[in-house]
Amino acid sequence: MIEVKLDNSIEQFGSGVFACSIVEELGSKAKDFVGFKCNKTGYIYDLHSCLRGPVSVVPVIKNSPDHMIILRYDAAHILSAALKNLHKSKIAQIEVADGNFHIDFYCDKNISDHDFQDIENKMNELMKNNDKFMVNSYNKEQAIELFENNELAIKIIERSKEEHFSVHSFACHNILSEDPASLYAKNLHFKLLSVSGSSWDYGSEKLQRIYGTCWNSKEKLNNHLAEIEENLKWDHRILGKKMSMFHIDPEVASGMVFWLPNGMKSLNNIKQYLRETWVNYKYQEVLTPIVMNSDLWDKSGHSEMFKENMMFMNLQDNEYALKPMSCPAHINIFKLGNKSYRDLPYKLSEFGLCHRYEPSGSLQGLMRARSFTQDDAHVFVSEDQIEEVILTFCKMLKEIYKRFGFEDVLVCLATKPEKHIGDSESWSKAESALLQSANKSGLNCEINEGEGAFYGPKLEFSIKDKKGHVWQCGTVQVDFSLAKRLGATYTDEDSEKRNPIVIHHAVLGSLERFLGILLENTKGRLPDFVHPHPVVIFPIKAEEYANDIKSKIEKSGLYCEIDNSNQTLSYKIRNWIDQRVNYIIIAGKKEQENNVITLRSTNGEEEKLTVEEFVSRVKVSNE
Repeated sequence: MIEVKLDNSIEQFGSGVFACSIVEELGSKAKDFVGFKCNKTGYIYDLHSCLRGPVSVVPVIKNSPDHMIILRYDAAHILSAALKNLHKSKIAQIEVADGNFHIDFYCDKNISDHDFQDIENKMNELMKNNDKFMVNSYNKEQAIELFENNELAIKIIERSKEEHFSVHSFACHNILSEDPASLYAKNLHFKLLSVSGSSWDYGSEKLQRIYGTCWNSKEKLNNHLAEIEENLKWDHRILGKKMSMFHIDPEVASGMVFWLPNGMKSLNNIKQYLRETWVNYKYQEVLTPIVMNSDLWDKSGHSEMFKENMMFMNLQDNEYALKPMSCPAHINIFKLGNKSYRDLPYKLSEFGLCHRYEPSGSLQGLMRARSFTQDDAHVFVSEDQIEEVILTFCKMLKEIYKRFGFEDVLVCLATKPEKHIGDSESWSKAESALLQSANKSGLNCEINEGEGAFYGPKLEFSIKDKKGHVWQCGTVQVDFSLAKRLGATYTDEDSEKRNPIVIHHAVLGSLERFLGILLENTKGRLPDFVHPHPVVIFPIKAEEYANDIKSKIEKSGLYCEIDNSNQTLSYKIRNWIDQRVNYIIIAGKKEQENNVITLRSTNGEEEKLTVEEFVSRVKVSNE
């Protein structure tokens, strides 16, 4: 049964009905319908789709955000046809996200942005002469035959467990795609943005990736392009260079960060705040090895389920792996000594230095790296403690996010994936506990079917920045399996040996990535307790007075810098504004005589006030 939820009614149709037939039957009720969206999974059915029940859907309305997603897939399909027409390119895959689309492809020519105008012209030419999208389904044998000249598509088909494959056709070019498409190529206003190298999961081919954007009007396209240009100014990689925070050298350590003194200060400031919070919530901080024997990862199941993302090495005929996460190591600590039910919940936390292999084409500064520090924690509990511990974690998480200026928290329950360890009953118990805890914490929880970790379901916590971008950072996972696999036990009230349940969690996730998010969200003006230099003082023939001001400010817990350089005042002001300093203080003879400071804003406005008034104002703004 297909259930279509309209504004004032629910319409029902038999399974196996085409979306276009539903629109036709609904008549005037479906005037602006361009597709349907599954209530449960968010999957978008275009008007070519055949809906098979049971499924509940809502309409996708013309010019809505979901319609924009369809239009961006349309633009990607047209780009695919243009590349094949111009350069005999072989298309690998396309994706749509954050108002943009990208396409991965192989061709003999190295495409550059100098080629974009020719490609866009070809896209417009194809769209003018061929306005119709066709979507057909083929079995595996037929699909392989259809793509006999595209070994990239054949690799996807051969490795897939599916028996039927959706193929989009536009301008006599076929594209393997399960993504939505419009009936006609209309109202597409697009722009190609950039090109880079890429790699993929199906082979070692060096692919190219073109990014573009598409909107339903020229005005919206221009507004988006202006927004992109503005956002580029505040890209964390540009800010990191201006503020001397970090350095990445692909020739020396691709996907890994060289922390400079300023960046190290900010990273340590974040760690210090988290440490204080951990103490308040009764966690014990530990530190575990970065390199551990592969036997441990075999027993934990990581070698089987996570191998493609792990880094291995051989030392003296033994195989080791750089840890991708800290859970097996924390279980190893739990196993030391005899534990009883009185020791539970047993809370361990760590700033775990993790390493995970990421394809070079997906690396993006701090946002996606091969080496990162995770605020990794594990709580060992009995079954009746699960909900209480997760509720406490949710409280801590909201407290931490608020401190960093993020109060809009989105939550999603990721359920059992196809590849998993543990039995179905344990998974059901864990999923139920997570969902109930989220509801009791006042968090509206969406369901993300099949996206859990291989060892347990999880709640995923996302924050929304000032630009409206959503970043998934925190997780909490219930794991009924790992302690048993690694032989961790405790003695219960009846003197029986039991395996503890492990609750894995992180609030910020990768500290590197979170700092990148924070840099972009604040345009470099980091929170005072994170900023490497939140306050700078310029003494003008009043060095002792400047030192006295510095001492008073630092007693309030705010780090302060004195700039005694021989540069002109105007030069120093420009330099520190580029460093994204939060407060500029001028301390000269006149200020000393009146026992005040001059507080200068970044736009040039000046204000006289006492040090005590300044400290009080900063304290209020940070509460």
